Amino acid sequence: MRFRPRKTIGRGHSSPTVFSFGGIGVPPGEAGSLSLASEPNAAAAGSGIAVDVTSHDVFVADTGNRRVSEFTSAGSFLRAWGWGVLNGAQELQVCESNCLPGLSGSHPGQFEVPSYIAVDNDGTSASHGDVYVADSANDIVSKFTATGVLVSSWGTGGQLTGSEEETFDSGHPGIPIDGITVDGEGDLWVYNLSSRLFTFAQDGSELATTTALTASSPGGGGIAVSSTCKTNCSLLVHDGSGQVQQFSAQRANTGTVTAGEQMAQGFGIDSSDGDVYVVRGRSLVEDIPGECADVAPVSGCFASQVFGEREGSVGIIDGSGLAVDSVSGTVYVSDAGSDTVDAFPAVVEALGGAASGVGAHGAVLHGSVDPLGMRLSSCQFEYGTTSGEFTSSAPCAESVGSIGEGSAPVSVQASVEGLDGGTTYYFRVRAINSIGGISSEIGEFTTSVTPVVREVRTSELSGSGVTLVAVVNPASATLGAHYHFEYGVCPGGACAGAPYTTVVPEPDGEIPAGESDMEVSQAVEE
Repeated sequence: MRFRPRKTIGRGHSSPTVFSFGGIGVPPGEAGSLSLASEPNAAAAGSGIAVDVTSHDVFVADTGNRRVSEFTSAGSFLRAWGWGVLNGAQELQVCESNCLPGLSGSHPGQFEVPSYIAVDNDGTSASHGDVYVADSANDIVSKFTATGVLVSSWGTGGQLTGSEEETFDSGHPGIPIDGITVDGEGDLWVYNLSSRLFTFAQDGSELATTTALTASSPGGGGIAVSSTCKTNCSLLVHDGSGQVQQFSAQRANTGTVTAGEQMAQGFGIDSSDGDVYVVRGRSLVEDIPGECADVAPVSGCFASQVFGEREGSVGIIDGSGLAVDSVSGTVYVSDAGSDTVDAFPAVVEALGGAASGVGAHGAVLHGSVDPLGMRLSSCQFEYGTTSGEFTSSAPCAESVGSIGEGSAPVSVQASVEGLDGGTTYYFRVRAINSIGGISSEIGEFTTSVTPVVREVRTSELSGSGVTLVAVVNPASATLGAHYHFEYGVCPGGACAGAPYTTVVPEPDGEIPAGESDMEVSQAVEE
């Protein structure tokens, strides 16, 4: 069995809790309220989100309110900026309370449909901490300080509309910006719906000629590059079929990162380990291991853990954008279904283990869970014959009461039966409490092969005995098989339901390993 060491969400949190902030209980338009856009189809943008890994502040493209809203990592509202957000005046303003929706337009610092947002997290960059906002209606990227001041020295009055060769819409209305990201050099990358890529230095000067990415059909879920990558960086792109594709430094398509049929929405890269987090099916977040994402196989990568299901009043309804604080490990999702930001530090930890007692039709699955101070509502093992689909489940042998509410890993196991012989199975631990859940990395085991009985017959029948004959195939080049014959008397000549009272030989006979039919026999005398 192979398994991957689990990556913990919520590093650095002594008492992590899933929580939401933004729209819940906040009147529309006021400080801390959000009006977020979902991604209705592959060509439409949702509301983006970004994190400053130094201050840990969270920046949200507050699309419906035509402004940027900024929060602390704990969800406390700090400020919003946009035109007229303070008092309705026709100018860029910053407010910290009683904020108004921004006035629509394309003047410097003004938004029509702010959709994508990125933060320069390069500590050596001249623009460290600056915030880039892409407007998918006017095809402009604006640059601000972390406190909402327009960086007027960048572009034209704080705005860029494209490169010297080409505008961001490639000269065609209806071809909007399709994502922005910032690399480890503090350089800005802009991508549009014509598969064109633009890169700029911190001062707005063009670094590279726009390039059409090969074998790409853009979608509306944005782009991402590791915030620590400085040279020869690969690029992740949300494509038109709802998957995430990877492109090399030479901009050749190197494979699909995601796997399965569920639509991908927002995604982000954890620069601490290269893991890719993707909102899938609007309500779940998949953690795709960095070592797989780096290779991007044709079939895609399966998640090592999945979280975010809605439990009670906490969880994702309609995830749009996603950002990862690579220092704390917290994952933030802009949730257009509730106009909130959902934050996911660890709520429970699950770790896969080995399988023991593996036979032809059964096995014992092992793992551990850490309740992190909260009683579980469910603990189970999920398993199936593909690593992307778990069609069966078995409860942990340990009750949730015996697992308890501690903050240390507790070993759990489950016995599973009815398996097919000679088959590879995949399994994971699934642990859930009242505010969330998580799946472990995926484990793997292969059941023993099952010998095949081709034929049974009798020979040399006489008044006092008979020879029982069978044709058996061990079906294994390495494993032999044991065999015996069972027979009994048919009372009154009626054999239906008659018991098999005798077993021969005793002990069982042995058949050597092989993949060919072999004949075995046993003489029986009265």
